[in-house]
Amino acid sequence: MRAREGDPLRSIPRRIVDAHRAPSGAVRVDHVAITDMGRLAAVLEAIRDRPLVPELVVAYVPATPRSVVDVDALVARGVVVARPGAGTAATVHLERFASPGRVLVTDDPRLAAVGASGMLVVHVEAVAALAEVLAEGRVGLPEIATLRVSLEGKLRPFVGATDVAYALVDRRSSVLGLGETSGRPVVVEVGGPSLRVLSVHERAQIAAAAKLVGALAVVFPVDERVEDFLRDERRSKAHRVLPEEAEAPHDATQVLDLGTVGACLGTPSGATPVGKLAGEKVAQVLLGGDGMHYRDVLVVAALVRGKRVPRGLDLVFVPPSRQVLDVAASSGALADLLGAGARIVEPDPAILRGEVFVPSPTKGDGLTLSAFLGHETVERAYTASSETLAMAIARGVVHDPKAFRRLPRLKLPRSLPTDDVLIVRP
Repeated sequence: MRAREGDPLRSIPRRIVDAHRAPSGAVRVDHVAITDMGRLAAVLEAIRDRPLVPELVVAYVPATPRSVVDVDALVARGVVVARPGAGTAATVHLERFASPGRVLVTDDPRLAAVGASGMLVVHVEAVAALAEVLAEGRVGLPEIATLRVSLEGKLRPFVGATDVAYALVDRRSSVLGLGETSGRPVVVEVGGPSLRVLSVHERAQIAAAAKLVGALAVVFPVDERVEDFLRDERRSKAHRVLPEEAEAPHDATQVLDLGTVGACLGTPSGATPVGKLAGEKVAQVLLGGDGMHYRDVLVVAALVRGKRVPRGLDLVFVPPSRQVLDVAASSGALADLLGAGARIVEPDPAILRGEVFVPSPTKGDGLTLSAFLGHETVERAYTASSETLAMAIARGVVHDPKAFRRLPRLKLPRSLPTDDVLIVRP
C-alpha cells in the first residue's frame, strides 16, 4: 500500500479506508473476530446457509461456558476457532492473524490493540450489522477524521507503554472535540521519530486504549518493527508496506514528548501519578491478560525474583497466549513468578472485563492493580505498567518503580514458539 509517484499524500487510516471503500460507500472487511458466542450464534442463524465472505472469521471461545459451543459446527461453516486456553483474543489475533493494511471488524473493543500491526479495527456489536459483515463482506463506515500524534523524545527508565497510553487518555478532550466539530468518527494515527523505540507489543498496549481515548481506532505505521514481528511469528507473507507519510494532511496533529511521561496508575478518567497514591495498600496484582507480552512477563519475573508476596496480597497471572506461557516456562520466568507466590488462571473474558477478582469497596482492604484495561472501570482498581506492578508485588503498596534503581538485563528468546494446537482451522 505504498503511495505511487504522483499520488497525493494521505494518512494511513485514509489509505486503508480508500483501498477498501466500495462504490456503494461501504467498506470491505478482511477479518472478523467475535468473542461473544451467543452473538455469533445469532449472527450465523440470521445468515443461515449463506457463505462467509470475509477471508478470515475467528471465534474466540471463552473458558466458560464450554458446553454451548459446537466447535465442529463452527469449523464446518468456515470459522476458525480459538479454543479455551489459546489466550486472550487481542493477543492471539495479533500474533497469529494480524495483517497490515487490512480491515478487522470485531464485537470486542479490546481487539483495538491489533491496530499496532497497521490494521484498521472497527467495533460492531449489533447482530444485524455483523450479519451483513459476514454475508456481504462489508461494513458501513462514514468518512473519518484523523488525528496524528507524533512521538518525540525518549522514555525515562521504569516508564512503560501503558503509561504512554494513559498520557493519550489525558488528551481525550482533543479527540472528542475533533469528533464533535467534524461530525465524523476519529481515527488516531501514532507516528513520529520516537516510534522506532516501541515494539509491536508496546504499540498494542497503546492502541488498546482507543475506546478510552474516544477514538474509533488507533493505527500505527508498518515499519521495520512490524516486519520483524511478522518474521518472528513466521508470518512474513502477511507483511505489507504501509509507511508513515509525515507530511500527509490530518484534521489535527499533536506532539507527545515521551520524556514527559511518568509512571502512573490509570483509570478511564486518565492518569494518576504513582506518587499521589504512594503507600496505598495493594490487595491484588493481576499480571498478563492482553496488557502484557513475553518481555513484560520476563521483566516482572526478574524484578521479583527471590521475593515473596506480602501477606494479604493476591498475585494472579493470566497467560496472554500459549506463546507467552511457553516463553515464560522455558526462560525460568514462570518459576520465578510461582516462587514469588503467583497463581495461574486460565484466560477468560470475564477476568478481562473486571467481573472476576473484583476489588473490595472497603478502603482499608487495598487496591487492585492490573496489567490490562477493564478492571479500572471498578472502584479502587487501576491499570499500571509492568514495572509499577512489580514494585507493588515486592512491597505490597503503591511505590515509584524507580526504587528498583536499575532495570534487569533480559535474555530474550532467539525464536518464538508458534504452536497453534488450540486453534482449529477449517
